[in-house]
Amino acid sequence: KEILTLNDNKDEIVSLHFSPNGRYLVSAAADSTIAVWNTFTWTLMYRLQAGTVLNTVIVSDDNESLITGG
Repeated sequence: KEILTLNDNKDEIVSLHFSPNGRYLVSAAADSTIAVWNTFTWTLMYRLQAGTVLNTVIVSDDNESLITGG
């Protein structure tokens, strides 16, 4: 049973990660975009464009930074 669909990514998702505090869900897409959702309201908070191809995105242990890798 599908509970929720987040349709804000324009391309295939290559990485998906919850923040350590559970407040954010971040995704990296094949088009080098990063999306950050608020997990309390499931609204898109930020859309960022990376300058390179992304393979992964995570939130730092202090919930303050995004860490990406290509």
